Amino acid sequence: GFGSKPRGIMLDSTNKKAYISSEGTGAVYVYSYTPTTGEIGSPITQISTNFGLLAGTLIDPFGNMIAIDRNAGSLNYYKKNSDGIYKDLVRSCHLGKTTLGSINFDNNGHMYAITRGDNSIALYNVSADKCPHMVQNLTTTGMPFGLIRIND
Repeated sequence: GFGSKPRGIMLDSTNKKAYISSEGTGAVYVYSYTPTTGEIGSPITQISTNFGLLAGTLIDPFGNMIAIDRNAGSLNYYKKNSDGIYKDLVRSCHLGKTTLGSINFDNNGHMYAITRGDNSIALYNVSADKCPHMVQNLTTTGMPFGLIRIND
């Protein structure tokens, strides 16, 4: 199955894979995926992140998959292996924030992260081979929950 407490799904139509993150197990489960029908098929493998609470996964502007540790404020970066599966760990980064919610990227090399632990949205500069560097922290009123990217 998808592990306990499935948290998010990321679809890779190029390699026909669905990546389902499990908050309960801290693992990402990889399934076959048929883009034309939208059907999720058989399990292929799982990726152990060693995270306590996995908040989800996404692709960064450089083509790496990022797994988000909600409680520790850490990110694991994975690249595709020879089978086309994001499974090879590239690096681990600690953002210095706790209780991460969602993360998103703009087209200019910036990453935005919701930190529900201190009710803020943090802005980071990102590069292909280094951990994100925080440049701004904006306190919000109330607890932020998610970020939505609108392509315009």
